Amino acid sequence: MNAGGGSKVKGLAKAFKSLCYDVSVLADADAEDQFSAADVAELDGLGVPVHVWSDKLSLEERAFQDLPWPNVLASVKLAQDELGFSVHDQVRSKFLEELDKNIDTWMDSPKLRTAIGIAAKKTGWFKDTTRGDLWFKAVSPAFQDEAFGKRNLAIELAKLWAWAEHV
Repeated sequence: MNAGGGSKVKGLAKAFKSLCYDVSVLADADAEDQFSAADVAELDGLGVPVHVWSDKLSLEERAFQDLPWPNVLASVKLAQDELGFSVHDQVRSKFLEELDKNIDTWMDSPKLRTAIGIAAKKTGWFKDTTRGDLWFKAVSPAFQDEAFGKRNLAIELAKLWAWAEHV
């Protein structure tokens, strides 16, 4: 379920656990004031597995750091072409360098990946179930990529999936 924000994660997880539900948490790591390392440790102590992204990143930031470049471009095109976001302007405002309006010409770089992740997070490209589902469909081929399988996003999702399969 969607907790509706990091500040609600721990309370909801504890409540469901107290009702004898099997509970696992997947959470962003970009807001320590809402869901902290102490919260992770407390839930872990209660037998609630917690999966958070490395480097204190949000889902969008982690995804755009980890996805293969073709999947990054597919995501950006989805946000622009199908979801109607002003992707070029939103990314450009975070990138602070020249950026061609033609997404196909964008070249992979850590700085551009960071700008895309921040823009996606701040403007909510994929922040509801419908858009998130479309995004997952656009990036799902990445899970066949062996190198991607070793990245934090894929590792944490694989752990969550393994938990779900064995509950």
